[in-house]
Amino acid sequence: MSITSVDLTDVSRGPPSEAATDLKKHENGRERLRRLLHSQRFQLIVCVLIILDIIFIIVELLAEMKFLETNILELPEHSLSESQWAHWARRLSITVLFIFLIEIFVKVYAFGCIDFFKHKLEVFDAFIVVTSLIFDLTFHRTESAASIGSGLIITLRLWRVGRLLNGIVLTVKMQAERQLEKEIQLREDLKQKMMTQRDYCNALEQDNKYLRQLLAENRIRAPLPVDPPHLEIPLNF
Repeated sequence: MSITSVDLTDVSRGPPSEAATDLKKHENGRERLRRLLHSQRFQLIVCVLIILDIIFIIVELLAEMKFLETNILELPEHSLSESQWAHWARRLSITVLFIFLIEIFVKVYAFGCIDFFKHKLEVFDAFIVVTSLIFDLTFHRTESAASIGSGLIITLRLWRVGRLLNGIVLTVKMQAERQLEKEIQLREDLKQKMMTQRDYCNALEQDNKYLRQLLAENRIRAPLPVDPPHLEIPLNF
């Protein structure tokens, strides 16, 4: 009976440890992914992609306007060139939007659905990306919708750029403040240690004087004292 109980205990302990190890690895992976998404380099890459997307939209709008002008003036060779510019600009813009869509799924995985939807700005960014992608895939052939919607999308994406840049500035500021707090704490610790060492040296000096006095009273010749180097220790540094 005792052997059976030991075997059952060993069997019951095996799978939870493996599951706990896998869960820990999974959580560590998500934590590394969260740090990557919050890093300044990643935020700068997102800003660059947003600016490129805005440039592609502007190029597409200008090419479509030029395309309409050449059609009115009946210049087919120029209209074909402008049409190709608009086509490639639209494709590049849609490619960037798909990259942003992948970013959204990665954020949902890294932070979890509940935590992701608690951040209203992240949800609004996702709304901008999904709306832009739907608009580019559906309504790009309609001239009026393109002119109105593109201006709105450009405005929203510029807002994203401003928010991301503001987030980068705040991140740098917070890191600088944390570094300053560490330096202040380090300075206070060093000052406390120096004051402790100074008090200890003063106590040793008093003990040394007492021992020399005791030797002199007993007519015992003491070695010559060694003068310690005089150091100016500023306490208000």
